[in-house]
Amino acid sequence: MAIPKSRAKETGEIRIGRDICIECGNIRAGARFSMYFRKILIPLFWLAVTDASVYCQGFYFKVSPGYNISVSNQRMPDYLAHQVSMATGSGFQWFSINLNVDEFSIASGLNLQAAAGYPLNDFISLELRFSTFTNSMKEFEASSSFGIYGKTEWDLKSYSLLPTVLLGRSFDKASVHILAWSGVGAAKLNITTTYNEDYREFEFDRQATLSWGYGLEFSYAISGNISLFTNIGINNSYYRPDKAHMVSSFVPPEYLAIFQKEIEYVDEISGLQVWSGGLPVYSSPEIRLKETLRSNSLNGGLGIKITPWK
Repeated sequence: MAIPKSRAKETGEIRIGRDICIECGNIRAGARFSMYFRKILIPLFWLAVTDASVYCQGFYFKVSPGYNISVSNQRMPDYLAHQVSMATGSGFQWFSINLNVDEFSIASGLNLQAAAGYPLNDFISLELRFSTFTNSMKEFEASSSFGIYGKTEWDLKSYSLLPTVLLGRSFDKASVHILAWSGVGAAKLNITTTYNEDYREFEFDRQATLSWGYGLEFSYAISGNISLFTNIGINNSYYRPDKAHMVSSFVPPEYLAIFQKEIEYVDEISGLQVWSGGLPVYSSPEIRLKETLRSNSLNGGLGIKITPWK
């Protein structure tokens, strides 16, 4: 109902104030929300932040460069052969020669580890480690059953995730832990065989690796959040490739047969067809038995440990 003008003047506050009251209502609603926010939401937010901070306390991160030293050898895995043309009574023929090394290991080399960990209590801690490895000893003098001497070069790069358990305790600023780890990863392997000027380089498909080991770690706190540590241990890794293919050679690959460029590794060979000289069928990959490349090493490293929320 409209308000008479006379009354409107007397109650202009009410008429004009209809809009004013709506605006005031919005202001009051905003004030109430702000009050509720301060009374409820801010405490809840602070509680969440506090709980997260409390939960994060103890989490730490580590970085450690190190070196692996081989502690055992094996006969070089028979992963590939080198085909050479040799004179026979009926002319030149291709022969497949295996370049062998009796005492062989590529377990020595540089490693780099990074880890995130959390102490369950004063005696037990859990870590997830990321480890990389590159072998340092790559070239080997090799011979074959034909009395032919050549060289092989092995280039291995591996990457592993290693869940780790640490058992030990702290003494003032120092701590000592026994640790054990086991995990899986992936490895990339390239092998080059050389005979005189002739060379063949093969790249192996990326393949899973299994690693496990144990060791001892000593750390010393230099501040409330930073510690320095050193560790030593035994690491064991195992690698079994499935396939390999040629990436370069002295003879352009397009002039070589399929069996000279591709290799497949199987658990058992049966019904294998070969040509003269024991060579595989030209149009098929070479078939070889699977062999395990073992890397057993003594490893040591120095690193830094950071506990951000301590």
